[in-house]
Amino acid sequence: MRDNKPARKVVKRSRWLLLRNAEHLKGGQAVQLQELLAANQPLAHGLSATAKLNGLADLASIG
Repeated sequence: MRDNKPARKVVKRSRWLLLRNAEHLKGGQAVQLQELLAANQPLAHGLSATAKLNGLADLASIG
């Protein structure tokens, strides 16, 4: 990714998509996020891990 400047630009411009809660994305934004994650596998793994941790935090707050 460091050597691929165009890919870095795409990720940098779309960073806000990664920071937003997936439940609050609008239709076009959800598609854009899926395309971004499909293009960058390590990023997809990181977002998946974050979602899992958020789920654990939700369970801990319930119990």
